[in-house]
Amino acid sequence: MNENFPYTPEVIAKLTGHKVELVESALKIFQGLGLVEPCADGTLYMTDIELMVGKFSGEADRKREARSKNKELEIEKK
Repeated sequence: MNENFPYTPEVIAKLTGHKVELVESALKIFQGLGLVEPCADGTLYMTDIELMVGKFSGEADRKREARSKNKELEIEKK
């Protein structure tokens, strides 16, 4: 896939293993929430995608820290 190949609901459904109707519904919801915006040529653009890529949630950070502490405790017990 590249920028010259459109990700239609059918393509997204096939790639994700979901029904086309579900993908279409999700895209409508995403548009309603402002997560996706339609462009003049009909393509969809994910707003603020650069803010989402490579970011971790606070919950993920908490779990990563807990795993690290558990690993340290296991090493100390040996």
